[in-house]
Amino acid sequence: MRGTTLGLLPILFYNIHAGYWLFQRHPENLLWVCHIASILIGLGMFFAAPRLLASGMLWVTFGNFFWILYLATGGEFLPTSLLTHAGSLIVGLVGLRRFGFPKNTYVRALLGLIALVFVSRWTPPAENVNLAHRIGDGWENVFPSHTIYLLFLFGVTGASFLAMELLYRRFLLRKNPG
Repeated sequence: MRGTTLGLLPILFYNIHAGYWLFQRHPENLLWVCHIASILIGLGMFFAAPRLLASGMLWVTFGNFFWILYLATGGEFLPTSLLTHAGSLIVGLVGLRRFGFPKNTYVRALLGLIALVFVSRWTPPAENVNLAHRIGDGWENVFPSHTIYLLFLFGVTGASFLAMELLYRRFLLRKNPG
């Protein structure tokens, strides 16, 4: 199966958004899961790697929920973030229709996300990229420690990834590969 140059779009979207953050001198924001998802989607499409594409789609779909919540509660809207959040999602949907959604991708997507959270520990704590440094605002009284909080988040994320995979496989795709 051949890849598609359409995969270059999400990578371009990431680079445009990255340019904004580099100009603002906040390179740590390049590591947010929604942004990295654009790279996974793009590479998955370009190299005809359905599992990479599907992992990126799980990341961006899950992350978009929190991005919308962030915006709805007064977070700053950046026009370039629309590229990584909406643009990459749309391109990824095209890719899923073409390449399918491999079974059990949710496990690899979760493991990749856990690795990304640990990489995010090297970012400035004040930014709390991917919630790697502290409990998210408003949840401090619910969880006794950051470790328990992360375990809870990874459990919810894993279950959400599984549910999203099942929905994608059932409603949006042609015949699914392996």
